[in-house]
Amino acid sequence: MLFPSRTAALILLALVGCDRSDSQARPTPSATVAPGTSSAATPTMTTASASASATSDDPLAALSTGPVIREEASVTVDGVTEKWRLEWTRTPTPDCIDPATFATCPCAAFAFGEKGDLDLVRARPGAVEERLHLTPLFDGGARLRRWPVTRADTGKKPDVADLVSRPIETVMKIGDYDHDGRATEMVLVVGSEPCGHQPGVVVGISRSNPTLHAFASNDKPGAPLVLQHPEDWEKVRAKPAVDLVEIACGDHGADSATSLHVTADGDLHATESTKKCP
Repeated sequence: MLFPSRTAALILLALVGCDRSDSQARPTPSATVAPGTSSAATPTMTTASASASATSDDPLAALSTGPVIREEASVTVDGVTEKWRLEWTRTPTPDCIDPATFATCPCAAFAFGEKGDLDLVRARPGAVEERLHLTPLFDGGARLRRWPVTRADTGKKPDVADLVSRPIETVMKIGDYDHDGRATEMVLVVGSEPCGHQPGVVVGISRSNPTLHAFASNDKPGAPLVLQHPEDWEKVRAKPAVDLVEIACGDHGADSATSLHVTADGDLHATESTKKCP
C-alpha cells in the first residue's frame, strides 16, 4: 500500500518555492499505482490529505513531525499474514527534484524522490511491532524514489501538477531472494554512482534469522551483502547460483574486472574474484 500523504504536500511546496513566478495554485490530482510484482505483497493506493496553515509564517507548520508511512505490504510468513511497512520517522524532505541535479549520476536511482530517516516495521498478530532502522545502510540519509523520471523531463524543471499525478514508485517488491521457500525479503537500493552503479542490499527475514535484518554473506557476516545493480539481485532470486560482474574492465578506469559468485540456500554466500584486464 502506497501513501501520498504529507510528503506530496511537502514536495509540492518545495517545487512551488523554486518558481516564485508561479503564483497560481495548481490542482493536485490523486495518484494511482500498479500492483506489486509479488503475490506476497500487492500494494494498493490510499489517499490522505495534508495542508499548510494559511495564517502561519511557516508554510510547513501544519505538517506533522511524527511518523509518515511511505508504503505498506502484506507478507505471508509460514501461513500467517503480517503487515510490513516503510515508515519515515518524520516528514521527509524532497530529494533529486531540482532540475540541475535530478538527471545526474548521484540522483539516477532516486529522482524524483524524498530523503530522511527510515524504518522497516513488521507487525505480526499477537506480537510487539519490530523495527529495522534502515538509514545506516545509506550514505548521508535514507533516500527513496517517489515519482518516476520520464523522457519528457529532460532538460527542464518538472511541472508540479504533472509530477504529483504520476504513479508513486513501488519499493516493497517482496520476493524469495535467499531461496528458503518463503517470499520474505525485498531489495533496497542504497546508492547511486557513476557508470550505472546503483548498489543495493536485501532486507527482511530468513529461517536462520527470523528477525528483520540486512542480509550478509555467510563469508562476511559483519556487513550487508551489497550488489552493484538491482538486476543482480533479480538474477539471484531467479537462480540459486549466479556469477555477477561487479566491476568491468574500464569501469571507473579499472584495469581489472571484479566478479562475484553468489549462491543462496536459505543463507547467502558470495565469493569475490579479480581478473586482470587484457
